[in-house]
Amino acid sequence: MFGTVRSQSEADSLLYLIEHSNTDTNRIKTMLDLAYLYEIDQRDHAIEMYDHAFKEADKLGSDIYRGKAIQYKSIVLHVMGKYAESIVGNQKALYYFERADYVKGISSTYNNIGNSYLYLADYHNALKYYLLAKPFYESQKDWLSLVTILGNMGECYRQLNDKENMMTVAKASYEYALLTHDSLEIANAGISLGSAFTLNQQPEKSNFYLEQSLRLAESMHNNQVLFYALFDLADAKLKSGKAMEALPLAQRTLEVAKSSADDYLISGACLLQGRILTALNNRYHEALDILETGLQLATKIEAADQRLLLIAAIADVYESSGDTPQALAFQKKWIALNDSIFNAEKARQINEMHTLYELEEKEQQIENEKLLVAEKDKKISQRNLQIWIVFFLALIVGLIALFISKSQRNRRILAEQKATVLEKEKAAVQLKSLIDGQEEERKRIARELHDGLGGYLTSVHLKTQQLQKNPNDERLMYEVSEMVTTAGKEMRKISHAMAPEGLMKLGLVPTLQQFVEKVSTPQCQISFEYFGEPWSSDDYSEITVYRVVQELINNILKHSLADEAFVSISFLPEEIKIVVEDDGIGFENEDLVHAGNGLQNVKARVTYLNASLHLFTRESIGTSYTIHIPKRDDQN
Repeated sequence: MFGTVRSQSEADSLLYLIEHSNTDTNRIKTMLDLAYLYEIDQRDHAIEMYDHAFKEADKLGSDIYRGKAIQYKSIVLHVMGKYAESIVGNQKALYYFERADYVKGISSTYNNIGNSYLYLADYHNALKYYLLAKPFYESQKDWLSLVTILGNMGECYRQLNDKENMMTVAKASYEYALLTHDSLEIANAGISLGSAFTLNQQPEKSNFYLEQSLRLAESMHNNQVLFYALFDLADAKLKSGKAMEALPLAQRTLEVAKSSADDYLISGACLLQGRILTALNNRYHEALDILETGLQLATKIEAADQRLLLIAAIADVYESSGDTPQALAFQKKWIALNDSIFNAEKARQINEMHTLYELEEKEQQIENEKLLVAEKDKKISQRNLQIWIVFFLALIVGLIALFISKSQRNRRILAEQKATVLEKEKAAVQLKSLIDGQEEERKRIARELHDGLGGYLTSVHLKTQQLQKNPNDERLMYEVSEMVTTAGKEMRKISHAMAPEGLMKLGLVPTLQQFVEKVSTPQCQISFEYFGEPWSSDDYSEITVYRVVQELINNILKHSLADEAFVSISFLPEEIKIVVEDDGIGFENEDLVHAGNGLQNVKARVTYLNASLHLFTRESIGTSYTIHIPKRDDQN
């Protein structure tokens, strides 16, 4: 329902949409989609597009889209092996997400930072950020993400030789994987659990889970999972003293890594095969060749953890072969590299602190600018107070006349609807619900006009007379201003109860667009688009169409638990087509029988429009409403 494009023609379409987007938000979303497409084989272009998206978000003042642009760019940097830059970028994204209180973005950024620290072999910091992200996924019952994050935590504990914690998280990861019923996740979790049993010297259990994961990876033809299953199974056999059994597995591991074209995996496979060849005693030259190849790749991609392990393995080869001087030379290289990594980490932390300081300064500057603007607005409000009083009085009188006219018009419409109800017995229940609702609305508005607005206007009249006698009485002027403001709020409330003010002034499309932007939240982003030339209001009932869309959006916000929703309205020659979709929890079709008042009201309004409603829903997939409204001269 909200997929990402994957072809050149779709890239061209996205470029066209960026140039012709009717809102800033749509343009930013399209930029992010296009950048994601470029990630496949044009990563520099992807980074450039994410930078453009950030600038657009900055102009719009949207912290969420600022954060998303930086976060996605940082993911690309991570894939390119620029782990330190990725961490700094994610820290910036975290700043914007925390300012917007965007919990989903905060948790995913924690996870991304943890991944980069893992690749930098900084396992303590990796665990720190994984533990910050984990509670969010638990609260959302996001089993897939929990399987991944617990697997990564298990790798950290393995590198730290913390056998107990590694076993704990590996078991939890496997249990969550079983809940997903996803072979890929079960295979990944099985690899982590098998590795935990290897570290705890339980070879039988280790072989069981690793061989199970290997079979699943082979059945799915998934090279990445196949790599880790082969790698850990070979490693387990090596540690149990079965080097000859481990060697063919290691050779196959290297083949899979090369087919993936991932230098990090290739260097890891070289390390594994080199260690096994060393254990075979008489194959030291082969071991050195494969380990040197792995070291060159690890150096190229700046994978500090792999470089340390490969240098240590080369030192072991020389020591096992009796070449003590070369063994000492590589041990010194290991110490020097380990020290440089430590110093680089200190420099990185200083840079991060400097970056965060700059962000705090920028935030303070923004707050100061807001204070200046607020002070200026206050002065303007005081200077124009009397003008606003006259304006509101005139507006109130005009709106009262408009409401009376609208009420008379609604009475005529109600009479026509009642006659239609008698002729169409199949739609009787739905139309009666609509009519009763309108009648109750008019009675409520009448009470509010009499009891609320009438009282305010009388008070304003009396206070204005007093103000004419005492024009310099600031307290009296303030009271008049407050009463007029309250009366205006009361009038706007009544006005929106009958019909949104924007609908009368601007028409359906701008009013719907304003409504969607107003109700869209960080938890549920709602987008809107339209196609074709909007019809004349004589061809259909604008207010009814508006209420239908409003009711559907309210249902999504109340019940769907969706992250995104989409509203589309197309003005065709003979009909209006409306599509409202969400990616929420959906519901079973039999639940439609027990649909609440919201959906019943929608059906009633659709019947009134002589339209058709098609609903598609499925649990965990989302819901889609499609409405076809024909052109009728008697619907206005």
